[in-house]
Amino acid sequence: MYRLRIIFTVALGICMTGQWSWAEQAYVTDTLKITLRTGPSTSNKIIGMLSSGNLVDLLGSEGDWSHIRTPSAGNNAKEGWVLSRYLTARQPAMIQIVAFRKENTRLKEQMVVLQKKMQDMDRLNDELTEKLNGTTKALDRLDLDYKELKQGSAEYLKLKEAFAMVESKLKKARQEFGILDESYKKIKYSERNIWFATGAAILLIGVICGIVLGRREKRRKPRYY
Repeated sequence: MYRLRIIFTVALGICMTGQWSWAEQAYVTDTLKITLRTGPSTSNKIIGMLSSGNLVDLLGSEGDWSHIRTPSAGNNAKEGWVLSRYLTARQPAMIQIVAFRKENTRLKEQMVVLQKKMQDMDRLNDELTEKLNGTTKALDRLDLDYKELKQGSAEYLKLKEAFAMVESKLKKARQEFGILDESYKKIKYSERNIWFATGAAILLIGVICGIVLGRREKRRKPRYY
């Protein structure tokens, strides 16, 4: 990934150089400052200063000097000569250290985010585990209730069947009781009629006997004048 960044930076510099887009590039070495002159000698005028890590385009060379151009856009671009020994094709250690520090900071931040995500995942896992245990207990209770209900249903069917039999017998007994009650009422009515007729007959007989006895007494009674 680090190499890809270097390649991207170099490609971006090439795209911004316009007509110098195919020029070779180099870095100013780990020296603090170097002079940029108008020509390939120390007698030429200094037109700028380059700091360690500045990226430049190599346009050519002459002896110990290199013809370079800063890849700045617009009028800020500068072109001149610097000593070749202060240029290097590798990226200076200072830039690498800064890049490493940035990458390290990015990785630390990413690690913090990942740790937070891991904590959230652990908390979510604990919640799901608790819910799963609760669901398992609820299923166990439902299974037990189902078994009890099934057993109760079987007993209920037996009780329902027994109740139907008892109800049938009770209905039959009621019918038989109705017949007996009707017979009893008839017998009772007959007995009452018999007793009434017997009483009337006895009363009639008593009256007849009284009349007969009365007549006999009259016949036996002497007549006195």
